[in-house]
Amino acid sequence: SVSDVDGVTSVWLKYWYGGNPYSFVEMDPTGVNSYYETLLAIPSASLDSLHYIIAANDTNNYWNTTIEQTVLVFDDDAPVITNVLASPSSTSQGGYVNTSCDVSDNIAVNLVRVHITYPDLSIVNLSMNEGAHYYLNQSYSMSGSYEFFIWVNDTSNNSNTSSDYTFTITSNTHTITASADIGGTI
Repeated sequence: SVSDVDGVTSVWLKYWYGGNPYSFVEMDPTGVNSYYETLLAIPSASLDSLHYIIAANDTNNYWNTTIEQTVLVFDDDAPVITNVLASPSSTSQGGYVNTSCDVSDNIAVNLVRVHITYPDLSIVNLSMNEGAHYYLNQSYSMSGSYEFFIWVNDTSNNSNTSSDYTFTITSNTHTITASADIGGTI
């Protein structure tokens, strides 16, 4: 709250992030108990602390200021996983399947892994490679349906998990038809 026996003319907020240049914004009276307020948007791509000083002047143009205050900024935004794909979605034993996705984060991505459940319910958890997308291209010998999801965490240890997806590996079985004559030759 800001008050003065001679009356308050204006209240200003001087603020800056980390070592960046400062800005001024005039604060608005709320109409309740001599409180003034303003809304600041913390940059989502920065972990720089917010520093501020409140200054007020009265009707005689006398100024008074608070001491510098600091608000620590934390990253609590989870990474975002999009465009999850297994390509091809079905192939034969020994064939390659490329699991891929896009991952974004407001600060920085730390780790992207694919969690794969095999048809026999065994599980592997593998790091994905980074390129134009995050990807893992590998072959599979066991036939059946595979289920997978993507897990990611950022440099502030926020994490996210995709939905479950599937791909199928089909058997490499071949039918050979042979017939023999009465003497047993084919």
